[in-house]
Amino acid sequence: MWNRKEFEDAAENIALKHAESKGATSINKLAEDMARSASLNPDGIRTMVRLANVSVFEKLFAEKTGEDRMIEYEPGDAEVVINSIFAAEKVACEEQLAEKSAYDRAQDYHSSLTSVEKTANAGEHFVGKNDDRGPTRPELKYVAQRAREKLAEEQAMAKFRWTSAMEKLAYNVRLFAQAPRERARFEKLAVAALGEQVIPELRALNLQAGRGVDFPLFGGEKLADVLDRFSTSPSSDERAMLDFIEGAKHARIEIKNLAHGMDVLDQKIARM
Repeated sequence: MWNRKEFEDAAENIALKHAESKGATSINKLAEDMARSASLNPDGIRTMVRLANVSVFEKLFAEKTGEDRMIEYEPGDAEVVINSIFAAEKVACEEQLAEKSAYDRAQDYHSSLTSVEKTANAGEHFVGKNDDRGPTRPELKYVAQRAREKLAEEQAMAKFRWTSAMEKLAYNVRLFAQAPRERARFEKLAVAALGEQVIPELRALNLQAGRGVDFPLFGGEKLADVLDRFSTSPSSDERAMLDFIEGAKHARIEIKNLAHGMDVLDQKIARM
């Protein structure tokens, strides 16, 4: 994994090429090329794209003169880049699995199912990969239960990541954005750079600070006005805080997706 300087250099490189093409080459395309050449993992891609969006914004903002300070550009979407890069690998993996037995295709989401050998005194047995017959209902239920356990484990880790990111964010906010005006600036910067998806984290941050769930964000300004009018370049301290709040956002989305997966498996298991 790159260090922070390498991520920042990559973001600057993307912003430079985007400017040279006058926006004709998208941030997504430039980020995809960069991620492929560096073999970045999804988390690395998310960090690079976020920093690239900020770098492009800074370059466009620096070119503005007069009173017109509005910036219009198509931000990069890390999830689009990730899906584009890993789609071929996913298809190849699925095709390889499809060539195996029907029982193999019933394996859980994350790893090959551990084969359970036949026993002479077992009333019902689980089969390995060499059996010709398809899986029985108890076997499928076993697979589903194991998959459910895997999802629960991953959700617990995602919850830990969310809590850890929020604790680091709260600590940095106390250091660098304690005053109400500074706090409002950071909240505006967060939604301008990362989108409305971080609002749950901003509200959680207020709760951690002893404020109520209805405490007004953005210094009382409307979200639409912030998105339309707010433009600024983040400081190095603010960039660090953006990293933490983005990490918390991704962990929260993962928690939600894993919860949905567990609900689906619970319904399937109940019908088996």
